[in-house]
Amino acid sequence: MKIEMRITKKVALGLLLFMFGAFQVAAQETKPEKKKEVEVQRHTVMEQFASEIMPTAEERKQKKIAHLAEIEKLKKALDTMDISRRKKRKILADLVNKPYSDRVNQAMAEISFDDGDEVIKD
Repeated sequence: MKIEMRITKKVALGLLLFMFGAFQVAAQETKPEKKKEVEVQRHTVMEQFASEIMPTAEERKQKKIAHLAEIEKLKKALDTMDISRRKKRKILADLVNKPYSDRVNQAMAEISFDDGDEVIKD
């Protein structure tokens, strides 16, 4: 009977150590994700035919960064709106896939940003 008790204590101690280790691993903080560098194509097909009217790669990169910043701003604004999750999810999907759809435009028309006494319209 003593042998059974020793095995039970060892198993309990092992289980306790395993649980302690699992909690320590789960409690560790994750590193914040680094922002990915925005990538654009270096050359486009249109550049071959009308290079003088096409924006350069750097200009396209700046436009893309501005567009992503606008999307982030609109996402934050959607989080503050009092709408259903389903509608919010559809608007977010449209925001990424079709940024100028009627659904997104209607949602943005309902938002007014207040900053002190003045209203910011972007």
